[in-house]
Order: sequence, then C-alpha cells, then structure tokens
Amino acid sequence: DIPSNHGCYRPVRIIAPPGTVVNVEYPGASVGGNSEIHPHLVMAIYGALAGALPERVSAHDGGTSELLAVGGVHPDTGEIFANLTNEGCGWGGRATKDGNNVLCIPNGNCAIAPIEVLETRYPIVHEQFALHEGSGGAGRNRGGLGCTRQIRITCDEMRTSAFIEKETIQPWGLFGGAPGKNSAILVRQHGHDTFATFKEAFHTACNGKFSDILLHRGEAIKLVTSGGGGYGDPLERDFERIAEDVRQGFISREQAERDYTVVLKPGTPEVDVERTRALREACR
Repeated sequence: DIPSNHGCYRPVRIIAPPGTVVNVEYPGASVGGNSEIHPHLVMAIYGALAGALPERVSAHDGGTSELLAVGGVHPDTGEIFANLTNEGCGWGGRATKDGNNVLCIPNGNCAIAPIEVLETRYPIVHEQFALHEGSGGAGRNRGGLGCTRQIRITCDEMRTSAFIEKETIQPWGLFGGAPGKNSAILVRQHGHDTFATFKEAFHTACNGKFSDILLHRGEAIKLVTSGGGGYGDPLERDFERIAEDVRQGFISREQAERDYTVVLKPGTPEVDVERTRALREACR
C-alpha cells in the first residue's frame, strides 16, 4: 500500500548462484529470460504462497509471450526486415475475479502488436487474430483467454525462429480450478490444407523451440497462446456468469456443459437451473 522504495526490499535476500537459469553466464543463452523464463519464477512464487495468502495470488497465467522472430528481404522496398512478435496470454483466475484476456506476461509491460502495424511494415497478411476460445481453465473464477494469430507470408522467403513455453505442460489451476489450455505454433505449407507442428513439418527437435526455418510465399504460421488456470471449484461459478461466457463466445456450449456440469436451454446460452441442480445432485 506504499510507494516502492529501497526499504521495501531490504528484508529480501535473493540467492541466484552463477550458472543457473536465474543468473546465466556466458555462453549460456538468456534471450528468452524476460519473456519465457521469468514467468515461471513468478508462478513458482505464487504457487508457494497460495496456501498462506490465497486471496493475494492467482492461478498460473499462460506463461509465454510466444516469441516469433522473422526476417528476410521486403519485396516492395528491397530492404532487409526483421521482427520479433511478442504475444499476450491468458492470466490466471483470482480469489475475486476472472483472469484477464490476452495480456503480456505479468513481469512485462509490452502491448500487443496491432494488425495494421505488422502488415504495414512486414510482408505478411493476417488471416485471423482472435481470442483462443475455451483456453481459460474452468473455475469459480475462470482463467483468462489466450489468442490466435494466423499470418500468411507475402515475400519469396522468410526465415523463422521461435521460442514458446506451455506447449506441453498446462498452466495449473488453484483450489479445484482446471488448468488452462496449451500454446502452439503451427505451419501450413504449400500443398496442404491443414496446419502441422514444426516438428511434423521440418523435423525440428522441439515443437516450440527452433531456429532458422525457411518458409515461402503463400505459406502460413499460426500462433496460439495458452490460457490461464481457473481459481476455485467450477461448480461454484454463478450460472449467469457461465451463460455470459457462452454468449460472448469465450467458451462453447459443449465446454460449459462438460466443465461446469450445467444443462443449457435449447437454442440459448441460458442455464436450465432446475435440470442443472438435478444433474449435479445425481452426480454426487
């Protein structure tokens, strides 16, 4: 409740041995530290404090900025271009509120790059930029949603590298909340109608971490960021909030019925309260 000052930190002792992930030494890699490693440290602290300060922490956030680095020669100017995309993810549910949608990781302050800026400066066209439906973990307070950005390449060649987290392990929920959905980076190559992982398409060692993959005009990349974990028992979520999530397209009818054990009225997102209570009683 007071302004940040040196006295606030005097009682805190930080132990960061050289050569570890929190104190990298050359030639160890640290470029992803701010955006991909630091969120793990924040969430480790939240997890450790959850039992003592449950009202002060959140469930796990999406845990990744999903770094995508691209470069090449712009076909309109002949000049070399390079860009590092920094995406937002879903934040974890809290004691009093749902998690926020598509925000920078909690140790950062970066805005999400607008479509117009990216398309003006770089040879790409957006095919989609939307919320990652259903990515927030169910809970009394739902996890926030990640996003999906799908871009098509409009230059002859584009070199691509990526570093993402939460591609395998889901962001955890707290106090009965469900985990958030995973992140992904996918590619649609020439001659294919569907997207594949880079491991499937280019035999990279990892789906989410690779460097210097050459893509071509007309091929597309899909970035999918993870959602935050849920907070509290999903069965304690207010019926109207569940209905509003369906109405807004944050979750599907099927997900509402599966994750929250509710019965929705036919043709509407409204919860059939009587049938829902009967169903839950039968499940006990």
